[in-house]
Amino acid sequence: MRDALGANIKVVSGYKGTSDIRLAIDSGEVDGLFNSWTSIKITSFDKIKSGEWIVLAQIGEEPIPDLPNSKTIPTIPLIAKTAEQRQLLLFGIATPNQFGKIYVLPPGTPQDRVSALEGAFTKTFADKEFLAEAEKGRLEIDPVSAQQAHDLITEFMGMSPTVKAQLQKMLRSK
Repeated sequence: MRDALGANIKVVSGYKGTSDIRLAIDSGEVDGLFNSWTSIKITSFDKIKSGEWIVLAQIGEEPIPDLPNSKTIPTIPLIAKTAEQRQLLLFGIATPNQFGKIYVLPPGTPQDRVSALEGAFTKTFADKEFLAEAEKGRLEIDPVSAQQAHDLITEFMGMSPTVKAQLQKMLRSK
């Protein structure tokens, strides 16, 4: 955000994890954090809902459905002023976060094995007991299909050399 948009953000490092950062926010030591909605929803939804914490931006192309007031919080298309800024935000933050955890197989894996694994994942993510356990643990289950993952990777790998070079420079900067 800082490098792609010129945002007035000072990165503060040294915190062991998000729980320490949340305490630092509550004590006034820092003013905010970048985090996934999944994590914030589990740990701090009450602060968002009450207005104690304010979400300044959604780093995605579409509003997050269960985020309070999501339609009034800007997304990448509203934040980015140029196509290049949009691509930097998309490829630098949004696309990688859509993966979460991804399972890949080596080239040449027999199609029957690929199909068996895809079927097992599909069945698991639809299993009522599995989903009930996930809900108890407040875990969000929102799988990306093999085709969606393929499309994301293809788009990501197809970024222009200019955007790739800028993104690499930004990710290396302190």
